[in-house]
Amino acid sequence: MANFGDEFRENTRKFFSKDVTEQLQAQKYFLFLIKDLNVPDVIVDILQKATDLEICYMASSILTELLMKKWSIFTVNHKIFIYTFTIKIIANSSQSHIQKSYLDCFIRLVCKLSIQSWNEDVEFSKLPQYCAEFLQQGPEIVVIGLKIIKQLIEEMQTGSKYSSIHHERTSKQFKQFTIPSLFKLFLSCLEKFSSINIASELIPVLELVLEIMTKIFDFCKENDDKFELILPWPDSDCWQILKTPEIIDFFNRTFAQNTSNSNIVQKILKIYGHLVTVNASFFPDLQIKSLILKKIVSFIIELLSNRHGINCENDLHEFVWILSRIGGSELAMDIVFQIDPQGFIEKSYNLTKEILQNRVSENLIYNIMTFWEFLSVTSIKKPELYQIIEEVTKIYIQYLLNNDDVLSNTRENQLGCHIENNDPYSISCSSTPDKESLALLASLSKVQHQNLSEWVLQFFESLVNSLVTNNTYSPQLIIIINILGAFIADNKSQFIANADKHNKNPKVSIKTLNTDNYLISGKIASHIFIFLKHLLQYPTLNTPLLQCLLNFIKLFIRLYINCDNPLVSSTFQYLRTQLSLEADDHILLIILSSIFTAASRQNANVFQLSMEIFADIGNFTRLLKPSIDHDSVCYCGILRFNEQSILEILGNWCSGELTFINQHLPSKSRAECIKSIFKLYFLVGNNTNLTFLHMIQPIDNMLKLTKQSYALEKATGLCYDLLGMLQSIANSDHYSLFFNWLCNISEDLINVFGHFSASPRTCVFYFNFLKELCFNRTERLTYLENSSIGTSLFRFCQRILDTFFNAFVVKDCYENVYEELYKPLAMAVNVLANASFGVKNFQLLIGNKDVINTFNVVIKCIVAIPAEEISACVKIFKGVFELFKFVTGQQKLMKETIYKLGQGEVGKFFDLMIEGCQSSEQFVCQLSYFILKDVVTDMIFKASDESRNFLLANDNSLKRLLRVLLVLVFNGEGQNISLIAYPLLGLINIFKQFYIEIIPSICQVQGPERSNLVKSSIESLFTNLQFSWSDEHFHRNMKSAQEFEKRLNIVAKSLKLSI
Repeated sequence: MANFGDEFRENTRKFFSKDVTEQLQAQKYFLFLIKDLNVPDVIVDILQKATDLEICYMASSILTELLMKKWSIFTVNHKIFIYTFTIKIIANSSQSHIQKSYLDCFIRLVCKLSIQSWNEDVEFSKLPQYCAEFLQQGPEIVVIGLKIIKQLIEEMQTGSKYSSIHHERTSKQFKQFTIPSLFKLFLSCLEKFSSINIASELIPVLELVLEIMTKIFDFCKENDDKFELILPWPDSDCWQILKTPEIIDFFNRTFAQNTSNSNIVQKILKIYGHLVTVNASFFPDLQIKSLILKKIVSFIIELLSNRHGINCENDLHEFVWILSRIGGSELAMDIVFQIDPQGFIEKSYNLTKEILQNRVSENLIYNIMTFWEFLSVTSIKKPELYQIIEEVTKIYIQYLLNNDDVLSNTRENQLGCHIENNDPYSISCSSTPDKESLALLASLSKVQHQNLSEWVLQFFESLVNSLVTNNTYSPQLIIIINILGAFIADNKSQFIANADKHNKNPKVSIKTLNTDNYLISGKIASHIFIFLKHLLQYPTLNTPLLQCLLNFIKLFIRLYINCDNPLVSSTFQYLRTQLSLEADDHILLIILSSIFTAASRQNANVFQLSMEIFADIGNFTRLLKPSIDHDSVCYCGILRFNEQSILEILGNWCSGELTFINQHLPSKSRAECIKSIFKLYFLVGNNTNLTFLHMIQPIDNMLKLTKQSYALEKATGLCYDLLGMLQSIANSDHYSLFFNWLCNISEDLINVFGHFSASPRTCVFYFNFLKELCFNRTERLTYLENSSIGTSLFRFCQRILDTFFNAFVVKDCYENVYEELYKPLAMAVNVLANASFGVKNFQLLIGNKDVINTFNVVIKCIVAIPAEEISACVKIFKGVFELFKFVTGQQKLMKETIYKLGQGEVGKFFDLMIEGCQSSEQFVCQLSYFILKDVVTDMIFKASDESRNFLLANDNSLKRLLRVLLVLVFNGEGQNISLIAYPLLGLINIFKQFYIEIIPSICQVQGPERSNLVKSSIESLFTNLQFSWSDEHFHRNMKSAQEFEKRLNIVAKSLKLSI
């Protein structure tokens, strides 16, 4: 090919060719092009010179991908050209008859540009104004304008994996200041439908209007769990049409005229569902809200009877969804009971039976059962609902027990299994109801708890008897155990919180159960404990069944041992009676015996679950002191062991009886197990003959084994053991014991860790340990001015980090860049940050070249990573901002590191800080402000020729920073304003002309309601405020900065209150 343009055009031709081989060649070409391009100029040039739509389409597609994946390579000028060029294509589309796929591509590109650059230039925030012009034209142009509005709202929604870190803030700004006026703008289209009969050519317009309305409501949805819709500026006349009952008449009429059009049917039902859940403050007049709800409820009751317009499963989805919204609204249900309570409940019951019997989609079933869950809450005030909710719950349980997907999967597994020694427990079952489906039963079962529990326990006993006496296994047994787990929870949210394996310390407590319900839970638990004890006697086990039982035990511990309600004693009293136990903590010994027996089986999943249970026990345990403590095993959320019970567990550990821990692959569960063991040891303290050396002997043995073979599995196991020990330490005395032992084995550890330094994935394991080692959790590190512990820790970590970074190479290509580059680097930075903060008088170490070299190597590795990549993985890269905060807080260290970066590296450093300022992670955002305050204060308020030249050499990045800080203030963020003040004042004085140029666009994007307020706020900031670059005016500069900070706080507060 002669040049890139010819090559691009030829591959575009191939892309649209009918030859499959040419299509594949073109796809491969464009994929590599997107991956390799680091400047957009060549594609922008192609777009500018394009003479046909195919070239425009392909260039636009590539630019859209680059905007999502490499947005930082675009300058403002790039964006403005692409934006205006694409707008022109869209505006002329009706004349050039562009096909739909091309038009959609151009609309997506212009919306993507608009949201990413909303605050960079006023042109990008004008897109709604262009849409207003489109909406004044004929139907074809109106559709284009509505499509742009729809796409803009979709792009503004957060959550895309390619979203930049400031997307959430832009989205919030768009919701506050643009959505109301946008709503009013597109609703002007409703005037076209004022006539009784809607012209056929206007149907596409109507569909888009309704769809945009639903998208606006979805966008404004505050919290789906609360079923509450909060609209911005609720008093604005933009929303006035929603506060008139006539709008419901319009929707009812439109629905009746278009019952065969599923799009219109579904959108109107969706709109009704949102209107039912609008926040109460939206309707100052409760009578108006009641009238609107009455019209909606009456319509739904009628639709429930005739189903006129519900023609497909998607229609039924939306209909059931609005039923669930009505069920969750106390006011709506009051209206139901005024109109036709019996008819509404009976027809809803019949609809539920129909849905469950036909076994339609799981989402539909979940929504209809959510409706009944809401009614179960309402039924507290309406006992007449008890019986029908009990019947619905039974039908739902029968549905779960006879779910074809569960049973078919189970049968397939049975056909392929081998039963050893005719042991029925070796049969496997892999499919159970999902957590959300089971969680509904937590609330539903409480309406008639005793009746339903007895009914389900009959099923359980029947299935267990068949298994024990006749060796007949039913897959329904696992489902029944899961259902019983839901029965012992208080409600849906509590069940989900405590069943979540990632939730290490759930805080949701049982509060509403009465004594009878606690007794019922005790009865359910006794059945499970007895069956588990029996099951563990068999040499081979049905693993899924065992996992299911262990999950129940885990849930029981979290709900009843981690419980602050004294009534829980009735549960344990019932268990003691049924299990013939002498003391409450014997229940815990039974649990421990069961989980250790289960963990000793050769199954990684069972081991992990057993260790999770043991970790929960360790987390909640306190020592029982009969003379002063409550008599129960659990009282006010604290699990209590007798001292002898703890010593028995520790003896098993020291004697090697828990060696099954080393038989499984290293995992977090292993660390949790070690943590629990040492927590129990530190709990009994000096009341034991076991010394710390006895306790660490198994770990010493693991270190020796690791040194002998340098096996990866043993090394990672050692790291998890060390991590578990550290996590158990809560005070300085225990930390001293550990640290003294660590000093004795430090050379061995450095050798082991150094052996794996060339493997970044492996390094993650010991970085995890080192990060915990340096983290001053619960003030367990008592740093004194003359203490060497901080320095010793730093030097220990520095040696390991130097070994890692000497072998560390940033490659051009990774199979998994997160696991191979980002995660190891982020954890190494975390270690350095934690270790640095622990050193008193760090300035004494800065004189050592090896220390400066370590910081320089780490900082250069950080700035080599694109800022947008760090911001996309900001949760693991928090340590980067902590490290920079430490560096900029040490003036000498900053001059030896940050000041000596190359110009391109400095630009990347400021780009990273800009991203940090806009982060949705408050901790990162605050640290970024601190860093900028340190840097700008040093460079401006403590100005030197060196620092000033360094600052002015990076004007483009700093201008962008100035714009970002202004947007944060004037958008009413109202947080960390004191930290913003110094860098903001300094940057304004450096770039006065640039500041004057950008202020009008920043004011304009605030919207008409706030624009004047922002302008007056800006004026109030600088009245009679003097600032000078001259060194002799340093004290006056600082005084001006302090005054500016006070004014900025006042302005930010007023702007925040005006939102």
